[in-house]
Amino acid sequence: MNEKFKRWHRICLVSYFVLLMTVAIWYLVQSPPKYIYSTILSLTYIGILIAPMFFLLKKIPHVYAWSSYIMLIYFSHAIIETWSNDDIERIYAIIELISSSVYFIGATICAGYVKKMTPKTDPE
Repeated sequence: MNEKFKRWHRICLVSYFVLLMTVAIWYLVQSPPKYIYSTILSLTYIGILIAPMFFLLKKIPHVYAWSSYIMLIYFSHAIIETWSNDDIERIYAIIELISSSVYFIGATICAGYVKKMTPKTDPE
């Protein structure tokens, strides 16, 4: 594999795990849900983030394209939470914003490298 691809893959992994730890600590430790619907929503929010983990660790090529769209959910959520919260929750939201942005950029670049590396087939 290309050396630049490996570098961007590592950047994606680091930002992904920073985002995963931030969201898990924020929703399970810092401000745990009080009601059943909040618990379900928090677990769904974390579960969606866990979905691409296996594919990222196995370096499956097309994970970058669809997982970058998932990061837009976390990017939007981080902007809303940064705007509306104060104190410690704003710090979590800023970390979520930065890590989801870095992952989105890295995954987009990795998807470009994957597209260049895949052999082109000529349809007949």
